[in-house]
Amino acid sequence: VFSAVILFSLANAQYSIKDSLKAHYERTYQQALQYNDINVAINALQNIIAETNDNSVFLLKDTLSMLYFASKSYYSSLMLSKEVHQANPSNMNALARSAECFQNLGEIKSALEDYEKVAPVLKNPYYYYQLAVCQYSLKRIAECEVNIKKVLADTNSNKIAVSFILPNGDEQKIPASAAVLNMSAVMKMDTKNFTGAKINLENALKIFPEFEG
Repeated sequence: VFSAVILFSLANAQYSIKDSLKAHYERTYQQALQYNDINVAINALQNIIAETNDNSVFLLKDTLSMLYFASKSYYSSLMLSKEVHQANPSNMNALARSAECFQNLGEIKSALEDYEKVAPVLKNPYYYYQLAVCQYSLKRIAECEVNIKKVLADTNSNKIAVSFILPNGDEQKIPASAAVLNMSAVMKMDTKNFTGAKINLENALKIFPEFEG
């Protein structure tokens, strides 16, 4: 009986220490968010995950994936996104993040495969734009043109920002609608249709006059 009591006490002590540690990591995580310290937040969340043994761990991993993506640690974000989506295939946001990770890592074919699954479900012009970008990179021009039309048909594309890399390496945030008009203009220039390209570029500037590209 005495031995059993000792074992029970030790078990309770271990659980108490574990709960105390988890609470400490949770406070550290919240504090890191408060002070916008992404690296400390990532480290704290890793520790919280290590102390979590139920299904809520996938929600935590999804959040960790977002933090890694925000810190441009795309490979870490990718691995977590894939794990989260595999556990819950209905989590299309995790798959969308996976697509963006592949894209940032230069794995365009893999990004395309994920975007092809994401765009029809989320129906967000942002993902149709990214899908078109991948298709243009892979010279799948006809498919690219179809998705450009989908972006332009959605009025929300005037409000959704995408990143445009300028020749000097700077990044400018522009509306998705202006970005696809620019893409369409480039494709027209590739076929020597300069009149059509000029119209596209003029329309892009009407949407966003500050468009440096």
